[in-house]
Amino acid sequence: MTKARETRVMTGGKDLNMLLAVGRKRLGDAHFTHAMELIEHGSASISPPRALDIYSRLHHLTEEEMRALKNRVLVAYAKRAGAEEQLATFVGINGDVDWDITATVFQRLRKRLKGRRNVELRRWVELHSGRTEAELLSIHAENVIRLYGSLGDLSPVADAVRLYMETMAIRNTLHEALAIATADRLFREHAAVAVSLPAKRAAQATGESGRRTRGKRTQDDDAIVALGYE
Repeated sequence: MTKARETRVMTGGKDLNMLLAVGRKRLGDAHFTHAMELIEHGSASISPPRALDIYSRLHHLTEEEMRALKNRVLVAYAKRAGAEEQLATFVGINGDVDWDITATVFQRLRKRLKGRRNVELRRWVELHSGRTEAELLSIHAENVIRLYGSLGDLSPVADAVRLYMETMAIRNTLHEALAIATADRLFREHAAVAVSLPAKRAAQATGESGRRTRGKRTQDDDAIVALGYE
């Protein structure tokens, strides 16, 4: 991205901020939905704070994201319980397990759940984490496409991906996957438009031809009139 374009986008203010705010909202909603699934599915084996801690570590939530997610979960539990004074027992997040931040998602998952007897739960969490990461990547790609549209069609897709990752503080390990997912979606959209345009033009041409034919009196029409059939 040229320095001038980057400066214009970063200082352009409202449009960029609105795009990013909507993107954060969509990610926050997805995190809440999947975190609640994990908490509820594992409720018989692990406490809600421990399940939330597992979720946040598996999906690389920042402190700010974790705080926002915890607050939403607390509010959801408060509404179910109908008694806010009971929330104090759920505020603390157990951070007694120190994970290797260089490990992969599934390596951290196995380390976090190592020694648990519930093999079925461990497998469910592993599969659930994969599904969650796939959905989050899809949301990231949609956010990048919206940002790409605001930069102009002539801007490289790589510029939009880089700007999005830097602004949203996305971990570097997602860069290649996000760039591929974004380019794939844009290609599919472009291909769909390229296929639909000729069909639309053909339909318009057929309609115009039909209107011209209906509006023109032919020799056959004159013959029908002469024979008295009209």
